[in-house]
Amino acid sequence: MIAEFLYRALTAGFYGAISQQFRRVTPAWRGTLGAIVLVPAFSHLIEFCIHSLRGTPNLKRSIAASVAFSLLSVLFNLHIMRNGAIIVGREGRSFADDMRAMPGLILSFLLLLPRALVGLFANKERVL
Repeated sequence: MIAEFLYRALTAGFYGAISQQFRRVTPAWRGTLGAIVLVPAFSHLIEFCIHSLRGTPNLKRSIAASVAFSLLSVLFNLHIMRNGAIIVGREGRSFADDMRAMPGLILSFLLLLPRALVGLFANKERVL
């Protein structure tokens, strides 16, 4: 657990910066695909090596759980970054502004899949 904590503490900003760059890729699906493939793949390759060297038990199961969490995390971070939150640099807002926006961003993230399904079915009916 200490190895995981240290690894994540040392690399969180790096992976956040990469995710922030993917928010501008167009079309948006390409940025999303790139972010959910490249960021976790690179991150978990290093994580796997660290835990292999440390002899972590149940390594396959723990890496699988970590990958699943990372995919969800990357999707959420990309969503809120595309909506202007947790951006660093000139475009960024204050931490307080980001936190005030967070309840609405969480809700909009949770509604992404239902909205996409409704849109998909609505378009199918138009075609028929």
